[in-house]
Amino acid sequence: DDGDFSRASAILKEIGAEIRALIEPGADGRPLTEKRLAYMRYLGQGHEIPVEVPLGDLTGESRGAMRAAYEEAYKALYKRTIPDARIEILAWSVTISTVPDHQQAVAKIRPGQERVSGVMRAVHDGHTNAETMVPFHHRDDLEPSDIIRGPALIGEAETTIFVPATFDALIDNLGSIVLQRKLN
Repeated sequence: DDGDFSRASAILKEIGAEIRALIEPGADGRPLTEKRLAYMRYLGQGHEIPVEVPLGDLTGESRGAMRAAYEEAYKALYKRTIPDARIEILAWSVTISTVPDHQQAVAKIRPGQERVSGVMRAVHDGHTNAETMVPFHHRDDLEPSDIIRGPALIGEAETTIFVPATFDALIDNLGSIVLQRKLN
């Protein structure tokens, strides 16, 4: 209720400028949107409510608008307000974003050649409680439209993917591994 809004404005501008400097290079000229929030509560309460803060400089007039916005949000949650209660702001938030560059849909996978591997690895089969040998494929060797029939392993530096006997793996046009349940 008696906060220094000119100081808060200066801090919000500074934060906004820092964020813009980080976001603008990746926005590729697309327009940026700024949203400011104040996490407000009645003095002494234990839970804050995020309230949108108007852009631009905050002034004494902003104080009344922010109180009204807080009380509207409070009433939406609790079906009442606390008349004449003091309000405090515990935190400020600035978000700057842009409209994402939507990627075009990936073309439908057209299965190509079945990829066969001469490298075999042992895998424990939980159904039979026995070790079984399955083909091992290096992820870097796979190309779009390749098919790997399960059971198989696809390995890369960070992980190994197990393709169960009831699935096949298809490599899509982006190089992603798509597991598809076998129909029979």
